Amino acid sequence: MDRMALTILCPTDFTRSADRALRYAVELAQGAPEAEIVVLHVDDLPTFGLPAGSVLDEPLRVAWRARLDDLCERFSDRAHLIAATKRGRPGAEIVAHAERIGAQLIVMSTRGRPALSAAILGSVTADVLHESPVPVLTVQPEARIDRPERVLVMTDLGAASEPALAMAIGLAEARGATLHVLHAYRLPAYVLPDGAPIFAPETEATVRARATARLDALLGGRDVSVAIRRHVEAGAAEESAARLVREEGIDLVVVGTRGRAGLRRWVLGSVAERLVRTCEVPVMVVRGGEEES
Repeated sequence: MDRMALTILCPTDFTRSADRALRYAVELAQGAPEAEIVVLHVDDLPTFGLPAGSVLDEPLRVAWRARLDDLCERFSDRAHLIAATKRGRPGAEIVAHAERIGAQLIVMSTRGRPALSAAILGSVTADVLHESPVPVLTVQPEARIDRPERVLVMTDLGAASEPALAMAIGLAEARGATLHVLHAYRLPAYVLPDGAPIFAPETEATVRARATARLDALLGGRDVSVAIRRHVEAGAAEESAARLVREEGIDLVVVGTRGRAGLRRWVLGSVAERLVRTCEVPVMVVRGGEEES
């Protein structure tokens, strides 16, 4: 996410949610002078197994192409947009097209056609998150979408979260944003038979001190040109992130996901999944290192 040429793929199904994601993609493109946004509509019209021509689909396809052209024209004074169409299964076509055009980022809504509740992650978005080799930035239909001036990145202090940290640093530097780095830890809630906690009273302070030292070491060797704020907190990671979003005015959350060695699919992880489904601001999911299968 530096100032070199950037290609963003932004899928659309012409819903209001997809339009909001496109507006956010245009905002991100302002930080990269040579950026282009490919606006993709995937045609998944059913044929019901009938012979070609049995389903009168061409008028719809003409209308969709006109709407794509209209979207590109609407933002033409702010970014370079290119219309594209594909046919097939939306999730697979989005990932394949991202690879085909060399996209560095996919920006999309978490839901397209109406879902049952705000907690439901759209099936197309879920497919893309699990399959995409490039970062995916998701936008909840109700999310606050502002210029990213305060970026929060989650880290488990391990190698798997390194790509997410690098992406967040690059994004913050490109936009001149403040970078918040969060490590959350939680001790197991075991108790002794008499109800007393299994850990000595000083254990949590020791864990916090060690985590703080590791986070300082992780960040200390980097030449970063923006302000960094460190957060080491006890509790569930997604709850800590939600609180920081509210209290610090975070505009964008970056979180990593993991892969299984030898497999194509990526493990989203409970923290990333809950953030994508519920976060009040856009969430960028970055593929991390591979785990042993």
